[in-house]
Amino acid sequence: MAALEARGLGVTGIDLSPAMLRFARATAAGALVLMDMRTLSFRSASFQGVWCASSLHHLSKVAAVPALQEVNRVLVPGGSLFLGVKEGDDESWEHGDEFGEVQRFFARYSLVEAVALLTDAGFDVSEGAGSQIRDSRDRRWLRLLATKRTSRARLRRGGLAAGGC
Repeated sequence: MAALEARGLGVTGIDLSPAMLRFARATAAGALVLMDMRTLSFRSASFQGVWCASSLHHLSKVAAVPALQEVNRVLVPGGSLFLGVKEGDDESWEHGDEFGEVQRFFARYSLVEAVALLTDAGFDVSEGAGSQIRDSRDRRWLRLLATKRTSRARLRRGGLAAGGC
């Protein structure tokens, strides 16, 4: 949030964890709200952009669908979405990592799967690639940039620019 605020953007942060909101408060000045990304309480078309990094992959792949539909709902037509998720093809609980001895759930996606998920939720994906950045278990991150589709026409999948992020 702080990096976006430093660029002059008005930012609202959400998290389901009060501890994560306290952590964010140490650097962010904007509004911080305790909220579930699957049921956003914001008005429709109330944001120009959403930065969703290191969040969606903590939901099951089934639960990711309504979360992305909610993101789509709160974006203005043509609004931007940045999505960062871990690369892979599984869903599992992991215990202990660089954040301590806590058990956390991860859903991992292939680039094709992440593009399909975004497309099905009403987004047009303009960029998607695997990052050179890896987590403590040597897994890559996927980074995708998408816009809220402005027409109801369903567009075909594909046409991504692939490269390092």
